[in-house]
Amino acid sequence: MSPFRMTPAVKALLIANLAVYIVELLVANWLGHYEFVFRHFALSPSRVFNFPIPEIWQPLTYMWLHDHVMPSHLLMNMLALWMFGGLLEMRWGSRSFVRFWVLCGVIGGLGFLVVASFIGWNTKIVGASGAVFGLLVAFGILYKDLQVYLMFMIPMRGRTLVLLFVGIELLTLLTRTETFSVVAHLSGAAGGWLLVTGYWRPSKIIARVRAAVPPPKPKPRKRADHLRVVPKDEDDEKGSNGAGKYLH
Repeated sequence: MSPFRMTPAVKALLIANLAVYIVELLVANWLGHYEFVFRHFALSPSRVFNFPIPEIWQPLTYMWLHDHVMPSHLLMNMLALWMFGGLLEMRWGSRSFVRFWVLCGVIGGLGFLVVASFIGWNTKIVGASGAVFGLLVAFGILYKDLQVYLMFMIPMRGRTLVLLFVGIELLTLLTRTETFSVVAHLSGAAGGWLLVTGYWRPSKIIARVRAAVPPPKPKPRKRADHLRVVPKDEDDEKGSNGAGKYLH
């Protein structure tokens, strides 16, 4: 894909994430209050389920924050947005593309909350990686045969690239113990798949199941035993009004 598409919504998201990151740096290095921002706007299960004042906004706000001591975190996410977002925005329109980006990020956060609550994790995560993986899955479905270059050198189809990245995440999930961010990545990927395929709608699932199950063959209708068909010559002898066509 060359040149990369710099569409309006992609540009706006890049600017927004960069602006938030600059604010993070100012708050952390100049004001010294980054802990306040990290505590209330990163995604933390203990804060989201903190009663009587649950911080229910965190599944939305965490995706706009990135690790302020590791610029590569922001850089990799924005690079993926730049590489794969333009084609999807041109296909869907800017508003639908932004909605998809936000929904995948939120679904990634909700998936992390569910798993963290079940396992007992009490850690915080930040970053737009859940939205990025939703974007990758959408690209792999809609542009599965388009050739892309891994690390700008290795050519492969879009579907292969997505399967490679999702496979790495699954392998990491199975082989490592601290896989907090991986859960959000895979949840965002699952959200992207559901949104693109439409399987988040129950009617879509029901229609797919009905299409997969062949309908039962109709049973042949049996002629009643107490009826018999009168031959044509016998019917003519009884008159032209059709009386006696069937006899009991």
